[in-house]
Amino acid sequence: NVGSSLGDIKDADTFMSRDGGVTWTSVKKGHWTWRYGDQGSIIVLAQRATHASPAKTKIVSYSLDEGKTWKEYTFADEDVTILDISTLDSGTSRNFLLWCKSGSGKTFSVNLDFTGLANKACEFKKDSEADSDYYLWSPKHPLQDDDCLFGHVARYLRKKADRKCYNEQSIQRLYDHKDCQCSRRDYEW
Repeated sequence: NVGSSLGDIKDADTFMSRDGGVTWTSVKKGHWTWRYGDQGSIIVLAQRATHASPAKTKIVSYSLDEGKTWKEYTFADEDVTILDISTLDSGTSRNFLLWCKSGSGKTFSVNLDFTGLANKACEFKKDSEADSDYYLWSPKHPLQDDDCLFGHVARYLRKKADRKCYNEQSIQRLYDHKDCQCSRRDYEW
């Protein structure tokens, strides 16, 4: 929502944040449903039908660089209604299911398999930032000048957007954290 009140979904556009909601970028006009895969390395968007707007399509959009660029993939020969996208709740899979309805009313699913886009596992090389497929990222509060959030500074492994590799399921995203010194802002009034 970009306004003083929530509007009708038929007037909605799709936005995305790469920094925990501090800033937002418009990625698609209209109402799109989405899913993350490969722990955030793959984002799939599809026009989603609503009661007010029975959108029909035969393409999905996907991004491999945190939504900076988008590619289209044609998954059907004819336009269908996309009901939903699903993947593993853990967000680790590179496979997605599109739940669709044909023009004749038949419900079916389409498997989108992104495993062929990368054939090597990403590596974290803490002694060589340039060679590492990851960088260390900390969430930040937009009104604070330090990285302290909820009493500590946390650093997470985040895949570099330009790397052509996949995240292993066993990766520990939280790299380290340290407690912050308490200040007045840490207490409720």
